[in-house]
Formats: sequence, C-alpha cells, structure tokens
Amino acid sequence: MFEQLTLGALWQDRVRLSADAPFLDFVDPAEPDTNRALTYADTAGLVDAQAALLTECGVRADDRVVIHMRNTVEMIVTLLAVQQLDAIAVPTIIQYSPPELAYVIGHCGARVVVTDDPHQDVVLRALQELDRRPVVVNGGAKVADGEEPVDLREHLPSGHRPGDRTAMMMYTSGTTADPKGVMLSHRACLSAGYDNAAALRLRPDDVLYCVLPLFHVNAMAFQLLPCLMSGSSMVLSPVFSVRAYWRVIREHGVTVGNLTNGPVRLLLDAEPDPLDREHRMRLMCYALPLEEQEIAAFRERFGAEMSMGWGLTETLACGTRTPTLIEPRHTWQSIGMVNSGWELKVTDDDRNELPLGEVGEAAVRGPGLMSGYFRDPDATAKALVDGWFYTGDLVRVDEQGYVFFEDRKKDVIKVKGENVAAGEVERVVKKAPGVRDCAVIGLPDRILGERLVAVVEADDPPTSEELAAWCADRLARFKVPSEFRFVDQLPRTSIGKIRKHELKELVSRP
Repeated sequence: MFEQLTLGALWQDRVRLSADAPFLDFVDPAEPDTNRALTYADTAGLVDAQAALLTECGVRADDRVVIHMRNTVEMIVTLLAVQQLDAIAVPTIIQYSPPELAYVIGHCGARVVVTDDPHQDVVLRALQELDRRPVVVNGGAKVADGEEPVDLREHLPSGHRPGDRTAMMMYTSGTTADPKGVMLSHRACLSAGYDNAAALRLRPDDVLYCVLPLFHVNAMAFQLLPCLMSGSSMVLSPVFSVRAYWRVIREHGVTVGNLTNGPVRLLLDAEPDPLDREHRMRLMCYALPLEEQEIAAFRERFGAEMSMGWGLTETLACGTRTPTLIEPRHTWQSIGMVNSGWELKVTDDDRNELPLGEVGEAAVRGPGLMSGYFRDPDATAKALVDGWFYTGDLVRVDEQGYVFFEDRKKDVIKVKGENVAAGEVERVVKKAPGVRDCAVIGLPDRILGERLVAVVEADDPPTSEELAAWCADRLARFKVPSEFRFVDQLPRTSIGKIRKHELKELVSRP
C-alpha cells in the first residue's frame, strides 16, 4: 500500500478536496496576540511561498532540509513545503546545544537549515563548528549564505517506486555512539498516518490538539499525519500548559488529545473544576505507562477514554495500542495489543522466539518501519534482520494478546518522553576537569518519568554547579543530570563493568 504515493502528493490532494475546510489553529496561551486560524487553502498559499524560497536556496529532490523550530504555523508550512519539493525534512530537537545540532547538520549533509527567532543564535553557533555550511532561512528570508554540501545521495535508499524514497529523517539517541539518522520513507509515513487515522476513528469534523513537539515522531505520527489523511483539523500550541489545557479544548472543540504520562498526571493533580467534563474530547492518547488507578481517575473526572500507544522513531511510533473498539483492559505497564498490520515477537539474547508469557526483547515488523540508519550500514544490519526491527525493549505478552513493557535492554533513560542515552551524557561528564569516571542512571520520577543522576568518580571533584554548567554547554537541557553524586570509586564487576543496579540502590537510599 502507498508504493506510488508521496506526502507531497497527499498534501496536494488534501488541499484540492478540503480547500475551504479548517486545517490549523495556532494557539499560544502565553502570547494570545499570535493566535492564527488557517484553512487548508490558506496554508497551501504559505506552503507555495516557502517552497519557492527553498528552491531559490538550491533545494531539489532528495536534498536534506534541517528544520530547527518549535511548534508553529511556520514549522508545519516548512515541513509541507519540503515534501512538496520531494526533498527530505530533518526536524531537530530544539533543546539541542550547538555541538549537538552541528553534528546533525553535518552528518545529514543539509543544504538548508530553517529556523525561527528563538533558535537562530544556536543555529549560527552550530555552523561555526562545520567545515561546510548550509543556507540558513528564518522568517521567509535567507539569514546566511551556504556552501555546496557534500553529495550524500548514494547513502539514501534507491527504490524505484516513489513511496520507497525517504521523506523524513529523525535523529535518535545512540547508546554507545553519536545519534543515528532514522530514514522514514513516504510509504512508512503514509501507512502510519492511515493506520492511526483509522484506529482513532478520525472524521473531517474531528479536532486534534497537538502540544507535543512535532520534531518527535509521536506528534508527527499520531497527530499531523492522521490529520492530513482524514481531512480533520488540528489545534497547535508551542508548549503544554496545565492552566490552559482544558480551556483550549473547550474553546476549539477538540475531540482527540495526545500527551505523555507526565502531563496527564499534572492534569490529575490540578484542582477540580466544575467544567472538567464540559468538552467534546472523546479520546486521550498517551505514551509511557500510567497506573490503573490513574487511568480510572482520568476517565471518571474528565469523561474521556484513554488509549496507550508504544512505538519508536524507527517504527514511526507504531507497535502496540490500547484497543478503542473493544472494552480496554487497563493494567499496570500494559501497552495494548499489536497494531493492525504489524507483527511482534518476543526473543531471547540469541534472537530465538520465546513462548507466550516469557520476558524478552520485542522485535516488530510492519508497514511503517524505517528504511535504515543514514550512513550507518553496520547499525542498520544489527537492528534490521529479515524485515524485523529489534527494539531493545523487554516485554511479555499474555494469553489474550496484551503486551506488557518490562524494561529497557539498552542503556536509555526516558526523561519527559525524551530518549537520553546514558553513554552520551557519561562521555560529556568524563571530559570535565577533575573527573576520572562517571555512570549515569535513571531514577523513577512521577512527572518526568525518570530523572537523570550522574554518579561521579573523581580525585579533586568539581562542584555540582560546575558540572551542570559544563554539561549545559554541550548537551540539550533535558540531558543535563538533575543531580550529581560523588564517590571515591564506582562499583565494578571483575572485568571492570560498572554495576549500575548497585548505584541505583545506593542513590535511592534516603
């Protein structure tokens, strides 16, 4: 399915079919003067203008365009303009430090970087670390001229069908090396949008509320792509606001929400309001597990059903989902059933399939699977075997087909829905003056999901404030440990491997 269709073609079809229908309401609770409402036709005019500018900057088919922007109308316009040109969108995490952003720009060989005022300075500082520099665009105009980038087309999938070409690349944290560029084809993006639109039972009169960042696969796969597929509309906000969340939902007739577990808990913690059930929202999608009593409390208080989804960047957020057409069985750590059209198996360390009920690594395959990691054939070969993607997540499946998340096989910590590779943070801390070694662990946190703690081995240790500042200059904010602990010696095995489970017990003690 979708072998011959591209996202650019879908956008053109949607504009033709739904020209005068509402498409996008931008709502910033902190700056209400910036609110905007656009139809599909209104947006198409902006997309055409942005596509013309990108063409002037030299963008052509299969070129990479880095989009370093927060949730705004301009970000969506740029995403669609890139697809209209058959180029490749590379949305990047706005919390990136200049070195992190420089790596992505250089690794993907970007021809153009599109940014906005709050992030332009970081982009320009990132370019100072590169030998070859792309064009920088902000506010519909060039900010900096670029140089001819290295031609990296030979590293892209060369399928003859339009749907097999790469539509987007998203960079995900690597546990032992630099971030990897996940190549997502047009067919994968369209399949994810179609499947999620069907699972959410979207109709043209549905309204989705997007507060999660579109530079991540969750908001892209669960909100923007299904919206385009179904011809529904979307309310877009740059950040999540507890105070404004239900007001926006009431005022804009939102029918489907999408959050991670931390914001859901903040909504539950807020003072009850007589208007808590005065809205049209019929479904709240969420990622990362909630406890059964929290799900029951949300349903009772706000009158909306809840649907848990599990997936990865490499699967376009597809994997499992709480069923919406049958009575859901909400139990702790249940991540639902396998998505329609997908397969999941549980395997041991040798990748042999395990019997029902046993815990092992989840491997999945389906229509939304990545094409591979950009310029990294070794990592691709390890992760993709015979069409199966090995996720690094440990799960079990019960006798009724419900999947339960148990742990992560890889040393990745989830902070506010962001993947943080412990090894990446450890490498930065180890380079700080006075530090001999470091181990980064994640401890449970009700709102963050997990919080980062760095346990540091040092002869003449710097202060926690000095280490935090050192990390903040080199890492995105969410990767900076919230706490530093200092020890004379880290606990190790007989072969020198750090015993992280012992560290967790040590740090958890009062």
